[in-house]
Amino acid sequence: MIKTTLLLSAVTMALSSVVYAEHDHSGSVSDGVISEHRANLAKNTEGKGFGPQSPRNIESVVG
Repeated sequence: MIKTTLLLSAVTMALSSVVYAEHDHSGSVSDGVISEHRANLAKNTEGKGFGPQSPRNIESVVG
């Protein structure tokens, strides 16, 4: 039973490391992606009185 559990654990860890290694984890994205996100943010917050860097009062319950 213990050998089976250890083997299963080893196989699971090995497979998960292979999946992790297949993805790009550098964190960088293209300028086009950033531009698209900024445009969507501007469109979705237009006229609502807030945005990504709106002033906040952390002492206030309402923000």
